[in-house]
Amino acid sequence: MKLNAKISSVILFFILLAVKNVNAQYQFIPDEKGKLITDKRYENIEGSAYLYADWKLGEVITNENKLIQNLSLKYDQVTDNLLFQANGASYEFKPKVKSFVIKSGTASKRYIYLTPESGSGNAGYYEVLADGKFKVYKKVKKTLLEAKGYNSANLNKVIDENKKYYYLKNTKLEEFKINKKSLETILANHKSQLDTYLSANKSLKNEEDLVELFKFLNQ
Repeated sequence: MKLNAKISSVILFFILLAVKNVNAQYQFIPDEKGKLITDKRYENIEGSAYLYADWKLGEVITNENKLIQNLSLKYDQVTDNLLFQANGASYEFKPKVKSFVIKSGTASKRYIYLTPESGSGNAGYYEVLADGKFKVYKKVKKTLLEAKGYNSANLNKVIDENKKYYYLKNTKLEEFKINKKSLETILANHKSQLDTYLSANKSLKNEEDLVELFKFLNQ
């Protein structure tokens, strides 16, 4: 009986160890077909499908709130998928992660996965431009276009880029433009703060100006 008990304990130990290892290997799961991700679909194209063409150092937070650091990452902005490199091969995160950071030199970009209310933007990864009481996100959607050149039988592949900005109001994403009129609309309840900022900072023309505005509002 004691021998059987010892054998049962050993079996239980290895079962628990196997379960632990499966959970720890979240970041190394390939796509749903069990195949490695390849870049062949993006060969011979004009432009890049990725946030950065090269692999960059980064980190992710899984849906189980596990932080995984020192990963080689690529963000595919055509498919809205995050890729990682392991043992010289490319894999796709399945399921999508809660958030991730990609670093390039001294700069870093943080993305979170959002599932906004219907009709206010699609579910996907959004870059965080402002976080706090006022939350602002950017969504870059790239599309692979194919067309024949003039008087040519060759098929040209070009990456088209579309950029949109969103303000999170309750659980709804509201799209806006970087101009005074559009910002007055989404910040209708905070007009005095907006006017105070604009009276001292006239510039509101680009993304850098937008980030500075919301830094002020989030103070």
